[in-house]
Amino acid sequence: MYVATSRGTSLGSMSRDSPYPLDSTIYFHEGNMSPQRVLHCSTKLKKNAGDRKEREKEESARDRDMWVGFLREKAKLTREETYTEEVLHGIHQKIISNIDKYRIHTNTDLIE
Repeated sequence: MYVATSRGTSLGSMSRDSPYPLDSTIYFHEGNMSPQRVLHCSTKLKKNAGDRKEREKEESARDRDMWVGFLREKAKLTREETYTEEVLHGIHQKIISNIDKYRIHTNTDLIE
């Protein structure tokens, strides 16, 4: 949906008499696009759904939900992690002891 609408610069002149303006830069022809398709883009009809109204999440939507859950859990652990003074001191000492490895040399240093 993003790809289809991202280049549009105008939704057109919508009015009560013309809810679907033809002067829009976003225009779908054919019968494949509908409000239901947009509203239910992450679901599909369940197999063997008797009333054809039962829907289930698409595999990619389920995968995305699992990934988002994983990221949220990692973010929660990161927020909860606290650094003691001892840990901070150790980090500081590692930085100080390795600072010369990462020192930026100037042209003057290269001439000498």
